[in-house]
Amino acid sequence: MRGRDQAVDIAGLDGAWNRSWPECPPEARRLRHRFPERWARFHALPEGKRYATSDAEHAEILRRHHALLEDLLGDATVGDGGLVAITCSWSATGSPTPRDSTVAATTPGAAHWRSDDLATEPGFHSWWHFYVSAMDLRDPALDRLLLCVADDMTDGVILTEPACAWAVHPYDGGVDVFAESIGVRDELVSAYAAWLPSTLQGTNGSDSGSWEEVEQRSCPAPLVVPDVERGGPVQTEGPDAVTQLPRGALEGGSHLLHGQRRPLLGDGTEMPGVGLRRGGPGSGGWCGRP
Repeated sequence: MRGRDQAVDIAGLDGAWNRSWPECPPEARRLRHRFPERWARFHALPEGKRYATSDAEHAEILRRHHALLEDLLGDATVGDGGLVAITCSWSATGSPTPRDSTVAATTPGAAHWRSDDLATEPGFHSWWHFYVSAMDLRDPALDRLLLCVADDMTDGVILTEPACAWAVHPYDGGVDVFAESIGVRDELVSAYAAWLPSTLQGTNGSDSGSWEEVEQRSCPAPLVVPDVERGGPVQTEGPDAVTQLPRGALEGGSHLLHGQRRPLLGDGTEMPGVGLRRGGPGSGGWCGRP
């Protein structure tokens, strides 16, 4: 059955995830920190270009994701339920909230799986609500979801298979792969060496120091501006994150650029260096990354 959501065995998925990724929620930053030896990063476009600006570039993004997923799936490449898609909503409480309409449209029948408070600062709550649906590589919903991510219309997506032996995190600009083993990770790195970050070009990808440099260059943690603050103090989750936006940063509203919502100052000019996204991690206001 393709083109609509398929049911996922929630209890089976829960057990499989906990066996493969013990004491780790299905969230990419924590997977990178908890299992760095199984992690590899690949660019979605040549020369590390972040956003597609043509149909051909969107097609290249899909081609790269499908190639990696086919290698990971192996004999299970085609078939009902070969993939499990994990999507998210966020809130300040533990009660599951609906997903953003854009991502919900790609997997409308997804079922709530689990909720985790992933806040790292005292006094804050950052609940992630994970929803799951089954699909396979030929399901049109997969491409819709991947392009939704590529155009920065959602975040926090994880793709895996029913046994959760591996996990894939597509993001705007690339894909993080968490392989079943170090050996599988190294095979992927060798097979797709041309897609590696520039710091790893010409290497076999097994140098842990090189991957640490890639991690350090990863996007900083999201910042959150509660709607009621309208440009006041923001939540941070890392030493490099911005701690405050100027007063009036949202007085002019916002607009979309490359799929990201940018804050506008009162005079209508764009505040440089900060992207905002509705409904992301944190308190439920605007969120984004500098």
